[in-house]
Amino acid sequence: MKLSYLYEKNACTRDAQDTVFCDNYDVIICGLGTAGSIAAALLAEKGYSVLGLEAFNCAGGISSAGGIEIHYFGLPGGRGHALALEADRRAAELPVPLADGRRITLEDILLERGVKVCYGSAAVGVYMEGNRAVGVRAAMPEGVRAFGCRMLFDCTAEGHVARMAGCRGHFGRTSDGLAQPFTSVVSMTFGGTVGYINLDTGRLDPRDGRAMSAAVINGRATERPEYPWMRKVIRPMPLPGIREGWRLAAAEMLTAEDFFAGRYTAEPGYYSYSDIDKHGEDVAFESELRGDWKVGANVGAWNFSVSVPWKVIVPEWVDGLAVVCRAVGVDREMASCVRMLPDMYKLAEIASEAADIALSRGCRLRDVPYMELSASLTASGCLDPAHDKGVWIDGKVDCDGKPLRPCRIQWITDPEKLAEHLATLCPGIAIWSAKKMGESCVPVLRELLVSADENTRKHAAFALASAGSVAGADILREMVAVRDAVMLRDCRKYNQHRGVMAIYHLGRLADAESVEMLGEILTDPGEAEREIYAPNERYPALRGFNVLYFHFMAQSTAALIRIGNAHESLRARIAEIFRKAFADGTYAVRLTNRPPVSVEANYVMNLKSIAEKAVSGWEAGTEFVF
Repeated sequence: MKLSYLYEKNACTRDAQDTVFCDNYDVIICGLGTAGSIAAALLAEKGYSVLGLEAFNCAGGISSAGGIEIHYFGLPGGRGHALALEADRRAAELPVPLADGRRITLEDILLERGVKVCYGSAAVGVYMEGNRAVGVRAAMPEGVRAFGCRMLFDCTAEGHVARMAGCRGHFGRTSDGLAQPFTSVVSMTFGGTVGYINLDTGRLDPRDGRAMSAAVINGRATERPEYPWMRKVIRPMPLPGIREGWRLAAAEMLTAEDFFAGRYTAEPGYYSYSDIDKHGEDVAFESELRGDWKVGANVGAWNFSVSVPWKVIVPEWVDGLAVVCRAVGVDREMASCVRMLPDMYKLAEIASEAADIALSRGCRLRDVPYMELSASLTASGCLDPAHDKGVWIDGKVDCDGKPLRPCRIQWITDPEKLAEHLATLCPGIAIWSAKKMGESCVPVLRELLVSADENTRKHAAFALASAGSVAGADILREMVAVRDAVMLRDCRKYNQHRGVMAIYHLGRLADAESVEMLGEILTDPGEAEREIYAPNERYPALRGFNVLYFHFMAQSTAALIRIGNAHESLRARIAEIFRKAFADGTYAVRLTNRPPVSVEANYVMNLKSIAEKAVSGWEAGTEFVF
């Protein structure tokens, strides 16, 4: 037997043959958060002995200590969700806010079912026999202890236990390794009642304790004191809302590429429902698939159902371990869908049912018969084919604050029917449909480029670019030249301006003719004075951050990098533009007056870092990867 542990983010091992476990359990749950508390209760209900190790001082995680009360996305159903609703029902009877009540009721539910609950306790090592996890080394108030188990659940949200055990995984986006911003959740009074509000307060790496502490402290220090409603703050919630962390390399992965290509799992555990909710303004440096969806087609806030493979919880090679939290086997795009509260309840149920079958049969988790597992999940309502809802425009209000009537999207397959949507300020369905159709729609779209209708002409250029055609490049350049300020209306939020979309498409087309025009956006100090960037109701001056100007600069930076990737002869000129744009830091002053520790300043300073990384790569003979 060996002890596997982390040192400076790397998994290390040492001999542990002489270790004697002070106690043995059927299942050890590391982390009693949103998923872990439900998984522990479900397993204990089945008669298993369960040890729950929780580093914090209460159960529930982000749903209690984090202040996230509502089930914002996801779909109902299943035993896990029913148990969470039972906790909420009990909490509603207490004279405290719901999130605080969950701390009490979730603990009661765990203790009633016989779970051994240990707060202030965290796994600091995993005992391994070959490639099988057989126990944990835990730091507890009473000292360091060793516990054995038949099955180990990593419910830490960040995959700490899986990383200790040597599981492979991924972190951050490809372009710069950064994660999306985390949330400082603030408890406030709203008309005599207590509620919560989310504030994006910076980026952090939850694998690094010191960096995480610094980010949280900085976030607390810069929580928008200029907003009038901050006078109503009661307290910041103790647990930060970390939206993105480490992601497992699982036995079966869920990826956006597979989803958009129509490749779905043969063994679903449940259906998720959400948008690709990437917080943060620097979307220019996300993956190109993400960019095509959010910026190129302007459908970033459209919701869709995702068939989630049950084996996203199963590490690719480590046995005796299930990852039951947002660190499951998904890519960055799908990670933002599969992290909602109902998703965690369903993952908890899938893991508890699969563990029950594995322990009863004496088989590995990965070898659990799917027919048996799916029958149980279907019976409980966790796996419900009716939840395969497709793509929806959904929500309570539209981007103008008017009531929104949800409707399902059916992609267009006849090129002749693209025009009716392109003529509106909601052309997203036609743009993405053109991407799906490819070359077959190009002849029809080329004819629309000479339309007398401005919307049709400009949106046809977007659709052509999405289909991979350069036929509309002249019109794209015209939109950039005039800084087209029209904002499309496809989405309830995240709507893009046509000028920004045109820059994105020129970059995706690697359009060499647009280099100087894009360079002007980055280098001309007078650019910031254009009327398009003036503060307005959508982008108020009090934020201290010129959001739209930033989007033009960020997309121009990304587009120039894509052009440089494709045209080696233009790299020197683009590098010169970057040096002029970012040399002395005055670009940052034009964009924001937020303090250096703020998330806005992070976005702005990252422009220079990205540009320098791209140029360094070109000098070494490599292309920048988005």
